[in-house]
Amino acid sequence: MPRVTIIRLEETRGSAAEYLNYLASLTSDPCPSVFNTWGSSYIWFSGGRPREHHEQVYESIKSRYPRASLASVVRSRPLAAQLLAWVKASTGTGFYFDESPVDEYNLVYLPVSAFVESIANSSPFEKRYLSDVIASNLKSLVVQVGGIYLEIGEGIAGVLPRDVVEYFIELAGLPNVMVGSHVDFCRALGEAVKPSSRPPG
Repeated sequence: MPRVTIIRLEETRGSAAEYLNYLASLTSDPCPSVFNTWGSSYIWFSGGRPREHHEQVYESIKSRYPRASLASVVRSRPLAAQLLAWVKASTGTGFYFDESPVDEYNLVYLPVSAFVESIANSSPFEKRYLSDVIASNLKSLVVQVGGIYLEIGEGIAGVLPRDVVEYFIELAGLPNVMVGSHVDFCRALGEAVKPSSRPPG
């Protein structure tokens, strides 16, 4: 699995596009990501570079954003759980970052486990409510061979691995699913943060 470095940017005012463009200038990762939450943002990148390269990137980011801190280093596959955590928080079901996550377990596994469990145990009315909340905030959603891409609200973009796509759609009742096996996944994610563009569907 590629090494993935997650960096927390506390109380910064940069846009998702700014963060992604800066990451692109520092790393060879074709698909870096941004996760915005209350009062801070999380950015992450992966790739086959050695640990020393990741540390150099972190130091460069910290020199530009002094309040940056290293949140975690994880394997890439469970990283998409952060997006599920954001969806859970946006529906008012009680998940928030009370403080900076300090390890992989707190950052990834607890949020996604609680999110899936809360949907699985909810009533049909609650599931409909969740679907309505997501639908009213969902700007675009593209499903393709590599996974699922979502753009929710302002500057929120994320990906889920393909093996949980169907399960997530089934539980959450996501509407307006566009299926396109030819979609360039990373290009779609990159285009999403540009205000005037939308990923191909």
